[in-house]
Amino acid sequence: MALFTGLAQLSSLYLLNYLMENFDAEVSGQVGLIDSMVLMLSGVISFGVQLSINRNVTAQKNWRSNYNLGQSSRVYVSIIILAAGLLSILWGWDKTKLVFLMAPFVALNGDYALYGHGKPIRASMLSFFRVGIPNFGVLAIIWFTDLDIITAYIVLLAVGIFNSGFFASKINEVSYLFLPSKKFLRFYLKYYKVGIFQMSSAFLITGILWFSRLFYELAVIGLVYGILKYFEVFKGVMRILVQSYFKDIRLNTIALKIDKFGMIIGGFLIIPTIFYADVTLALIYEQTYKGLEWMMMLFGAAMVVASIKPSCDIRLLLMKRDNTNVLGYLSAGILAMVTVMIFSFSDYYMYGIPSAILLAEITLLIILGYKESGMSFFIHRLTFLLKLSPIFILILSLYLFTPKGIISLATGCALYILFVSVLFRKVIFDRPVAKNT
Repeated sequence: MALFTGLAQLSSLYLLNYLMENFDAEVSGQVGLIDSMVLMLSGVISFGVQLSINRNVTAQKNWRSNYNLGQSSRVYVSIIILAAGLLSILWGWDKTKLVFLMAPFVALNGDYALYGHGKPIRASMLSFFRVGIPNFGVLAIIWFTDLDIITAYIVLLAVGIFNSGFFASKINEVSYLFLPSKKFLRFYLKYYKVGIFQMSSAFLITGILWFSRLFYELAVIGLVYGILKYFEVFKGVMRILVQSYFKDIRLNTIALKIDKFGMIIGGFLIIPTIFYADVTLALIYEQTYKGLEWMMMLFGAAMVVASIKPSCDIRLLLMKRDNTNVLGYLSAGILAMVTVMIFSFSDYYMYGIPSAILLAEITLLIILGYKESGMSFFIHRLTFLLKLSPIFILILSLYLFTPKGIISLATGCALYILFVSVLFRKVIFDRPVAKNT
């Protein structure tokens, strides 16, 4: 799973880095907006249906009939979106609106059910092709043709989504094509709480760019997206952890195992994103982010906070505690929107989106963590963080008393990896035995 998902994300990062080095920030901004629109489009079409079906697939209760009805309902909504998109294109041309035309492909993509079936490796393989086709395809177009990059990216995104959905249907042994269901509204209303959670979750990654475009110039969106993409990759890694244990995540031992692993990853990220943010940015983007190191540091802090609770929302979902997820994500989403708006009117507007993401992650940690298991949730995780903390005394000394550069960054990372490999190898390599629920 790490191999396929990692390669998919690396292809995205390479494409983004290439665009930022060879084109102006507005091009990367357009790509960021397209990714944001696709994510929000997927959220509208899924709106709770996808996660709820996966919950039923995991429980093995009439999953096939539930899946068929869910897919038919998704198709109906996609047709509405397709019609609205066509009207929007006729009203005023903007090539990013072509995203709306891929709505039926998004609706027919049932690869999400593979995770509920306990087939995460096959799902990650399909994810690699879904993401890799547009990324590698656009790079080939840039190198060998004069075609429009943005239009090509949207078309190749549709091809990747179709590929994933078609082969997922073969693996799931279900049909790929579904007729729209007139009962779609009843089905969506049944899972509206999960839908609010799912939409808010998508909004708090790259979905926030779609909203931020109302307040920021496209060039600013492009610069923010250059670092936000790494936050998205981090979130993808956290999903790998959760999906690896998806069927057992209701168990306390499994949830704590996932969160400990997440905190180990979050601890590692402190080094390149907070201690050595300037070195990391110069290494990746040269002078593009000179003077904007705080943007990386804020996103780094958001990753660290998010690493404490990777299992939390999905565990609450499987426990059917949807009200808690709605409360947490709605609160975090509203706070993020207000933060983006306030910063847009200040001299610190470049830090509006990363600050919004950080405040949202803190809000989610407090609400979801406390609602899941009270103060014991924080006690268990704080205890583990204290066990991790000694290595940071050494890394801080390295940071303060040696010249900052690639060598000191690499040394700090190596020391951390050695520390966790020796003292926390059981957390990393041993599969836990379920002892309680």
